[in-house]
Amino acid sequence: MGSFWSTKYFNFEQILIPNQGLNNEDKLSPHALLDFKRFTADATADFLDEQAAIIRPYKRADQWITTNYTNATANSDPRRTRQLDFPCFTMYLVSGHNHLGGLNFRIGNPYKLYEANDYFRPISGVTGVMELQPGQVNWASVSPMIQPGAIHMWILQAFAGGSSFVCTYRYRSPIKHSEMYHDGIVGLDGMTLSQGGEEFVQAIEEIKTLRKVADVGAPMPDKLSGRRTAFLWSHDVQWDLDIQPQTDLWDTWDNRNRYSSIVKSTGAPMDFIGEGLTFLNILFNCPGLPTD
Repeated sequence: MGSFWSTKYFNFEQILIPNQGLNNEDKLSPHALLDFKRFTADATADFLDEQAAIIRPYKRADQWITTNYTNATANSDPRRTRQLDFPCFTMYLVSGHNHLGGLNFRIGNPYKLYEANDYFRPISGVTGVMELQPGQVNWASVSPMIQPGAIHMWILQAFAGGSSFVCTYRYRSPIKHSEMYHDGIVGLDGMTLSQGGEEFVQAIEEIKTLRKVADVGAPMPDKLSGRRTAFLWSHDVQWDLDIQPQTDLWDTWDNRNRYSSIVKSTGAPMDFIGEGLTFLNILFNCPGLPTD
């Protein structure tokens, strides 16, 4: 038997999915809401692990298994999966909102890409952008054209932030159905590069040039390594803060954005880490700490 905010449960079948209308409660139990968030994230992770286990015996040694989360994983937790080789993410930066004024509504949210790189990369040591916006979308509250040069900047920012690959959502702009007017790498004729397509080509050529002269074994400069920063992140804490904020003015993601932007403004390398000490060992090179 369990007691849950003045409600007693005698078996699992009595527990309902929290729903304001169906449960006939004026205020849902914060404990039930938090447990449902955990249950949902665990169910998502279990499903992904099950799919990965099915695929693994049939894949080649040089193939990898991943899935792309949204950059702000509000309802799922990539650290809960165990069978993916690494997690990656989706990135749509321009959706009509103007975060910094001026032409920012055509350039995108400045926090999204560097935060996603720094969040997903430390989980398994590898990440990438599975879907990068190739141009204007058709589903936003406002769907503006992308500022020239922005997509090129995003690709190089992903590369500099440690992403191992950048893919785009679509190759060709669709000619019918629900995502008409959503840009692709090439236009409606299937041949002519769009603005975003030209910037993809430009960025790829530049990265090829950089790789020819890059020293993959070069250590991080002392000036940067001395600024290396850990951002301790817990989805359970985020959910709890969102369920029961002490003020309606609180926004967990804005708080995260504020701290990470301050860190990045100093040029500091940053890693979002979980609560396991293994991540602390890696980050601060403390081999004497326990690893579990």
